[in-house]
Amino acid sequence: MPRLIVPLLLAALLPAVDDGTLRVVPRHDLLRPTRPFPVEVQWVGVPLLPSARIEAVLLDAQGTLGRAVVDLSTGDQAAWPLVVSPAADRPSTTPARLRVVLMVDGQERARVEVPVVTPADLRVPADAGPLQRRLLTDVLQDPSALSLADAVRCRDGLADWGAVADPVDGSLQPVRTWSVPGATRTAVILRTPPTDDGGAGARWTDLPATWRAAARAAGVTVVEVFPAGDRTWSGPGPRRVAAVARVLTGTVVAVAVGSVPAAAAGTLPVITVGADELADPSAWLRPAVPAPASGETPSLMRWSTGPVTVVVGTGEHRAAQDDNADLAVALNQAWWQWSRGVLPQQDDQRDPPATGNLVCLGSLRSNRVLASLWPSTAPVAWDHRSLQVEGQVHLRAYGPAVAWTFPRPGVPGAMVLVLDGPWRWGELPLPDGPLAVLTAAVAKPAAAP
Repeated sequence: MPRLIVPLLLAALLPAVDDGTLRVVPRHDLLRPTRPFPVEVQWVGVPLLPSARIEAVLLDAQGTLGRAVVDLSTGDQAAWPLVVSPAADRPSTTPARLRVVLMVDGQERARVEVPVVTPADLRVPADAGPLQRRLLTDVLQDPSALSLADAVRCRDGLADWGAVADPVDGSLQPVRTWSVPGATRTAVILRTPPTDDGGAGARWTDLPATWRAAARAAGVTVVEVFPAGDRTWSGPGPRRVAAVARVLTGTVVAVAVGSVPAAAAGTLPVITVGADELADPSAWLRPAVPAPASGETPSLMRWSTGPVTVVVGTGEHRAAQDDNADLAVALNQAWWQWSRGVLPQQDDQRDPPATGNLVCLGSLRSNRVLASLWPSTAPVAWDHRSLQVEGQVHLRAYGPAVAWTFPRPGVPGAMVLVLDGPWRWGELPLPDGPLAVLTAAVAKPAAAP
């Protein structure tokens, strides 16, 4: 597994620097602008009785980054560990160092310099795998926002992270394995996804240490699948579990934590536990029961159970074209929040793939591909001024939206989803049932003069 190239050792790996008189130990490993950089300083040797001063200065090739000074009433106070916290006033783009000077009675008694790590020192290695490259790039894209936890991820190079291809959008998604040598059981853990502030898994938080220790004591290897924004385990989470389960061997069970539905385990036998129980090794060894049937996927979401292509309509008038383009953006934003992937997309001037599901954006009038697939018994129809849904007429000027799904002609098992109008989502999935109409609250157009 490739490691992140860090030209300087991180503080977790930095030994105490001791020239026989002054000991300097940075408390963490990353120098960030305006944030304290705490350093433990201790005099090791005979007591220093006169008054003393400790100066800690951060430096790079351009000069001083920041400094902190501690005045001591007597020099023997330096024999106790002191914490000095200089802060950098600006970012550093060149190698940086920390200089600590002990002044005794106005004279320099000792000086120690140690290297420090800045965001500029962190790099994604050229031989990193596709998933690691993407995740580490996410972490490093905003150096000012790097956290200490991010620096640890960079140092470790995401060594325990593998990847699974999402069956719908093809995106690589993280899989993390906590291996136990000689394990007799593998547990695929299903828990409510934590906040991922870095994007597609870049800042996926670790399992609680107590859970990992209990699983290790029980001799159980734990596998985590990243469910992204699928907090209800109704879409991306279960299908990624199924993809991972196909490549695991031996005794494999799913562990559904708290409110995660047991049906999310797919075909794996499942153990349902509370979060507070997983600190007990015996919880990982409970007998598993068959997962309950997951039930039928709601009609309007069947397109999201297999490979899909989004087809954006480019016909009719300019306003319709702009509406379809806006709808494509809204759909992908919702998909990103839910799945942390990007849907394959093309316009209706190209023939769609011969297999797979389709999401057609626009109306029968604006989407050429949709028009070629349209069934004669459809409950939805458009003209230049209205949308008719099961006999109900909605004026298009008032911004109605419709979602309807039907089987894709000539492709067994594949679906076509029609989306037209100003659909907006906080999160997927779409409403239940095969047909949904949204009447937008928009101002009535002014009457013609």
